[in-house]
Amino acid sequence: MTKFMKSLTLATLLGIVLVGCSAELPTPDLAVTPFPMGTYKNSAFEWVFEDNGIMFIGYLDNPEFPGSYTITGDQIVFTEEHECPDGEEGTYQWEFDGNALSFKVLRENCSGRSGRIVWRPWVLEQ
Repeated sequence: MTKFMKSLTLATLLGIVLVGCSAELPTPDLAVTPFPMGTYKNSAFEWVFEDNGIMFIGYLDNPEFPGSYTITGDQIVFTEEHECPDGEEGTYQWEFDGNALSFKVLRENCSGRSGRIVWRPWVLEQ
């Protein structure tokens, strides 16, 4: 084989390898599970999440205090005036295990709300 043919073969093989390596790799699905709307209970409290961003919280069988929430991925931002009359927002990371919601504080200026939210998991009513 001539020197030219060896170079051409090597260049072709190198080109094939480079094209194969540059192909897009599949990206992992990083989507967060959709937030599970519904009614949750936690000891003496009940929390209702509606699909329109409205929530109600209160004592068992009487979730009378309204508020609102927004979801971005695995974060939820609460605004309610029962515990936080100045309208401070609280940002939490949420996790649902198929049975209960748990929250972790990310940013919160209203201690009354944070204690109630993170105290123990909120069990979904079936």
